[in-house]
Amino acid sequence: MKKNIFVLSLFTITLGFTSCSEDDLNQFPDYGIGMPNGGNPITDETTMAKVLTGMYQQMSTADAFASTIPVVGSLASDDFFVSTNNSGYYLTTSNLSWTPSSSDFTVAYNELYDVVAQANIVLNATIEETTAVKKYKAQAYTARGMAHLYLAMGWAENPTSGKNQEYGIAIYTGNFDPNLKSPRSTVEETYNSIIEDLKKGIDSSNDTPASKAYLSATSARLLLAKAYLWKGDYANAISMANEAINSAPASFSLLKNSQVVNYFYGATGASEREFENQPETVWEVGLTALNNPGVNTSMGVLFDYLDPTNKTGAEAGLNARRSILARQSLYDLYNDGDIRKTLFVKDTRTFDTPSGYFINKYRKTVGGVNNIGNIKILRLTEAKFIKWEAMAKSGQGATALAELNTFALERGGTTYSGDALTAVLTEKRKEFAGEGQRFYDLKRNNLPMNKISNVPAGAVSTVAAGDKLFVFPIPSYSINVNTNMTQYPGWVN
Repeated sequence: MKKNIFVLSLFTITLGFTSCSEDDLNQFPDYGIGMPNGGNPITDETTMAKVLTGMYQQMSTADAFASTIPVVGSLASDDFFVSTNNSGYYLTTSNLSWTPSSSDFTVAYNELYDVVAQANIVLNATIEETTAVKKYKAQAYTARGMAHLYLAMGWAENPTSGKNQEYGIAIYTGNFDPNLKSPRSTVEETYNSIIEDLKKGIDSSNDTPASKAYLSATSARLLLAKAYLWKGDYANAISMANEAINSAPASFSLLKNSQVVNYFYGATGASEREFENQPETVWEVGLTALNNPGVNTSMGVLFDYLDPTNKTGAEAGLNARRSILARQSLYDLYNDGDIRKTLFVKDTRTFDTPSGYFINKYRKTVGGVNNIGNIKILRLTEAKFIKWEAMAKSGQGATALAELNTFALERGGTTYSGDALTAVLTEKRKEFAGEGQRFYDLKRNNLPMNKISNVPAGAVSTVAAGDKLFVFPIPSYSINVNTNMTQYPGWVN
């Protein structure tokens, strides 16, 4: 069933679980809450908790943050590609061949607006504002701001491009309305709305989450710094990035060099899940045996080369469905002393020329169970890169370069000289490889994309700065049902 912000076909939306405890985040919902047209179903704190849990469920689907959003950010770039030996997933993204009627991220568009819709239910409730309600609303403001931010990063024009600034995203913050047909806001209106939501997400009642699968005040600060960076408000981006680090409670701390490998992949044996709920993590998708993307699109299925549960055949112990690889050009950025280089494993098969590299950031099997490893989406270290990019763009390049070089040496890497922004983006490319950042870094900085290898015949290898490919098309069916929505220039519905 097709769902979107403009025409919702269900008056009952699955929103809750059998319990409202935060420990029940990763259970499947088994009943719904009736949605009155133009009204609000929340009557008490318990109902609100159930709606909020449903909101997190939307965020953790395969078509949202559990797979598609980070995969697209990595694959639609010069860093990763889909091997010629594949199961048919994310080929459209890898080949940069998406259209309004066919893309790997059409459902992601829907899922993000579903997150917005459920956050709206929480935020428009008028029950007594207890401490718990304040916490729930802070999380809902953060989730709505985050969903709108990712929608803007993908489907809106870049705020600093100097063109097409009327192409923001549709913003609706009211009660459920099945007949709503929202037009695009301008880019400025879009980012102003995002920023206001994220400011409201910074609340002391939500400083320390039950786990990193919940959004916190630190999440709101980090996302707010990112929103300011995208908008081109560099002073506030620097200020909020510093605040994200310095105001974070004790459950948060920056990733140390000695922690890098186990942070992403964990050790073997009883402590395999040590890579979850780590201090560096600001927000991660919580997965379990009941709630995970499954055998086709789990990050571990796509990226990991190991699978201890595969016990037969020539590839016993290996993941037979592995298909997303790093290009040689990305691997070559790391010097031999860089701890992050140890996360890469050469693909010894002969399917691709040149062969690529697996990256050990997503584990297929944890404790003998497939597809349950949490997916890191927000990391505290990103605040440093937001700050350095903003400094490089606001006349503080020398200071940014000095701080960046200290960081690079800590990772065992090499130092930089020359243009500070180029250095920041190169080091970020190394630090966040495979984490869904690269496409958006290119777009935000109005840079071209150049895939220098592993491009199938007839596929796009070079994308000019400002090309329509940097603005995802609104899905055709959304355009068809919403007469107020306009498609981005160059895309034919």
